[in-house]
Amino acid sequence: MDRSLFSIGSYGNYCGYGNNGYSIPAIDDLDMACFYHDKCFKGFLADNRSCNAAFLTRLSPIVANNAWNTTKGAYARAAVVLFSRFV
Repeated sequence: MDRSLFSIGSYGNYCGYGNNGYSIPAIDDLDMACFYHDKCFKGFLADNRSCNAAFLTRLSPIVANNAWNTTKGAYARAAVVLFSRFV
């Protein structure tokens, strides 16, 4: 999937276009969800749909526990909207 479709910028170390390598700790649960999503695609060990479905599952409690008008809440909701189209 072309990550450039997600034009709202980056969040933490793993959310958004590219990342800072896999040895840097995630800053929070949203960043960790993005980490697992990135790792799922690395080496194409799983198909896109299963990676995206697992990502959406991880995003669900983040969306539920963070207001839409916070950076974290807005980013998580934007990710749900985007990746829901690819499951």
